[in-house]
Amino acid sequence: MADEHKKIVRQAAKEQLEPLGFFQVGQTRRWVRDDGWYFTVVDFGPTTNIRCAALHVYLKFLWGSDLTVNSDISGIDYGKRERFRVNYEDNPEDFYQSMLEFCHCAEEKASEYAQFHTWEYSDHVFEALRQSPNFSESIIGPWQMSFWNCWHCAMYFYFRGCPGIADELMQKFIKWRLSVNYEGISEKEKLRIQKECMEKPEYVFGKKMLDISEDEKQPFVLERIADKRKFLRSKTSWKTLKEDTIYG
Repeated sequence: MADEHKKIVRQAAKEQLEPLGFFQVGQTRRWVRDDGWYFTVVDFGPTTNIRCAALHVYLKFLWGSDLTVNSDISGIDYGKRERFRVNYEDNPEDFYQSMLEFCHCAEEKASEYAQFHTWEYSDHVFEALRQSPNFSESIIGPWQMSFWNCWHCAMYFYFRGCPGIADELMQKFIKWRLSVNYEGISEKEKLRIQKECMEKPEYVFGKKMLDISEDEKQPFVLERIADKRKFLRSKTSWKTLKEDTIYG
């Protein structure tokens, strides 16, 4: 059967991950644990029709680098691929055993990521990221694109009620976002590029965070998280998402 491998992935995940609080998002190969201000995601991609599976385990922060509340979650914020692709090869028993091993690995990573529920742990992770000289993945481990690391770090400190630290990071993020090599470019073209950069959603959002008062910054991020959760709960594939938000 063409979809036999998908059924096996679902069977293994249902047996091993569902008891740990994970639920399947619709008919996808993505299983999510609701951790309040972030999701722990186990993804058995790829999304193509190739009869195989790989394993990514990662966090998705609900303040969002997608910059719009009205969107599904996509992309890795913190985490990485844990297992390379395994092909089905018309051997259901071997493939099932491989998926059980995938789930065991996912369980271990999910247990590690559950430590973000303690402020001592999450503060340490984000402070280490803040202190890294260039937000490099090679320095800080499982962080993804360095461009967005600065964004997530800023949003975390807004979330934690540290607007001074967060503003410094957001200013750095905006500066990087406008950083372009203008060598050999005419003044007219330079102005056009700068205008284009300043119209980007992340620049507009970052400026807004810098412009609102200190007392408004943390509530704004909390409301953004709540709105994201509310939007997702409105979708059939997210109907099992808890209504209450957990902040630690």
